[in-house]
Amino acid sequence: MTARDLSELLSDLAGPQMGINPEQIRSTGADTDALLVASADDLVAERAQPRRRRRIFVLGALAAALLVAVAGVRIERSPSEPDVVQAGNNPASPGASSTPDTNATSGSSLPARRQLSPPATFTATNGTKTVELTGFSYCGSGGCADGVPQHPLVDLGASSSLTVSVSHDGWELGAGLSREGDPCAASQGVQLTKISARTFRLDAAGFAGPYDVQLSGRGPEGDLAAAFRWTTTTDGPLATPQATLTALVDHDGVVDSYGVSLSVLNVATSPTMATANIEVTAANGAAMNIAPTRPVTAGPGCATTGTLIFEAPTQAGKQAAALGPGPFTLVVTLALDDGTHAATTTFPNADSSRGPSTPLVFDPPLPALTERDRPS
Repeated sequence: MTARDLSELLSDLAGPQMGINPEQIRSTGADTDALLVASADDLVAERAQPRRRRRIFVLGALAAALLVAVAGVRIERSPSEPDVVQAGNNPASPGASSTPDTNATSGSSLPARRQLSPPATFTATNGTKTVELTGFSYCGSGGCADGVPQHPLVDLGASSSLTVSVSHDGWELGAGLSREGDPCAASQGVQLTKISARTFRLDAAGFAGPYDVQLSGRGPEGDLAAAFRWTTTTDGPLATPQATLTALVDHDGVVDSYGVSLSVLNVATSPTMATANIEVTAANGAAMNIAPTRPVTAGPGCATTGTLIFEAPTQAGKQAAALGPGPFTLVVTLALDDGTHAATTTFPNADSSRGPSTPLVFDPPLPALTERDRPS
């Protein structure tokens, strides 16, 4: 899997309030599995099965933090799925193809080029300025074209909201806003409000100010991602802390584990101290403790503000699964600068059928953004 492949995959998660900043991870080469676990349940569930290239568009509170890329990671696609066009650092352009022209030098005849075009078009306006947005990644009936946002981004000026139009019916849109000029800023995701069959409203999110926005959409014709710059003139809802645990799964009726990951997102600030412990107890009373650690981020850059990822070896999860019969009780203790937070969940639970990732509710609540966190 190329850096662009993973960036596009997570760009389609339309709720980046999960708190992962795409540009920052693109520069750091952060641990891929940890980031995938930090995504919404559907994405985590995808990792638990034989993998294939799939775009995922998730709306709602646990949609994911936008948009990330890690070089050197391999991803598999089904043999029947179209090849991915590698568009390098430019927006995907109509007519791009993964199949080259006939080689005139050697005389060998290669398959004809496959002409690709975006499945739809996005148009955005702030009331006085209207821009047709160029998609940097898309998939349609003819295949997929992948790129990255081209800078400088088109600037839609300043307003309290934007109106976004799509050229076809049946689409759903989401966006992720990350603070412009801050490579470590988390990305906050929002679902656009549908006004009519083809028209949506994007409201301000977070503190008022300049943002880099990645807009993602999916409809009957395919999916499309575009990027632009926007300055919000009013405050919007602040991202709220989210946490998920991946530990035990039901594998064909047998309790198993695909690995242990704890993801904590959108806390007010990145703590200087953060440790975690997971106590797993089976129905027969057998118990064990798992102490996941934070992966070391490789390469230059910084960790995304307010995001904590903890991991433990897969073997630890398998040992927990073998403790005895279910149901299992899992108590997660998280020690941060402000004190100790605890959450309890069970396995199986109401979320088990949706995938191995279970939302956690901590007591006391995790530290959330407040007015004191407003950028200066």
